[in-house]
Amino acid sequence: MIANRFRDSVQPGEVGEADAPVFLRHLDKTYKLTIMEDGKEVEYDAIDLEKIVDEENNSVLQRDFIIQATGEGIISYTWQRKDLSTGNEMTLESGPNIGTQYVLTEDTVYSGEKLYYVKTVADGVTSYSVFTVAPGMKDQPIDQEVLDAGLYEKVSHCKVVYPNGLDDKNVTGIYIATAINKVGQAKGFAKEKVLIPGPDKDTFTVELPEKQSENVLLIDGPEGVGQATLSVLGKTARVTDDASGIVGDTIIYTWNGETPIETTNVASPVANEYSIAPVAVEDRALYDATVTVDVYATRNGEKSEVKS
Repeated sequence: MIANRFRDSVQPGEVGEADAPVFLRHLDKTYKLTIMEDGKEVEYDAIDLEKIVDEENNSVLQRDFIIQATGEGIISYTWQRKDLSTGNEMTLESGPNIGTQYVLTEDTVYSGEKLYYVKTVADGVTSYSVFTVAPGMKDQPIDQEVLDAGLYEKVSHCKVVYPNGLDDKNVTGIYIATAINKVGQAKGFAKEKVLIPGPDKDTFTVELPEKQSENVLLIDGPEGVGQATLSVLGKTARVTDDASGIVGDTIIYTWNGETPIETTNVASPVANEYSIAPVAVEDRALYDATVTVDVYATRNGEKSEVKS
């Protein structure tokens, strides 16, 4: 058990500053990314959402953040998200995807920095109670039978899901996890931040490579008469960089309303092509029409403007 876990650092009735809690579990992050925030460049730890596909082939993008902190007092948590397009910072309310969660411990020896719990199910109701660790057991091996029976830790989680089943609002932005150590009336705070980025919309462009004009005539080719290949290149400044772990923005092409084609933005991107098959001379009139292509950049569910 943690010694003096609930010791007051101030006299009853006083309000002071408690020690900041210490994070035991941190926000996941995989790379660093510099973005514009409030008119200036700021570097953040960043991570992308994972694509999850269910048995019915439905897919969502999600990331389940888990944090855990310790301190001398009572530990609680809050979660906020800062929307980079508006600058607004909003508190994320507790619910099925946000709040307290009990997870099986991965420890093999008893830690002196955390509490452990055991699960009880009675009349269909699940509850968790503190598992008492005898004095002097710190750093001692946990019995396998205890682990097999289920030894848990209490954490706070925030599952980010897109789309969330209710709407398709953007979930990108800066996520802020705050741990609060309350000792008597005093409080201490510790924060961690991570960025879930959207596409680099400010640098998104669409080009017609090699001076290709918007009007293309069908030409006679080696495979027959009346054929053409149209090409368009969409790109942003954010490209795949293996050294830093950054994956480029996704560029989506939709030709004539057909199945969208996804490509990943790289340093030397290749134009996306649409071929008009050879046709007989008498059928050329069928192709005297406009071929359309919609192009946009996307990342973590957020889209740039569509350029046609």
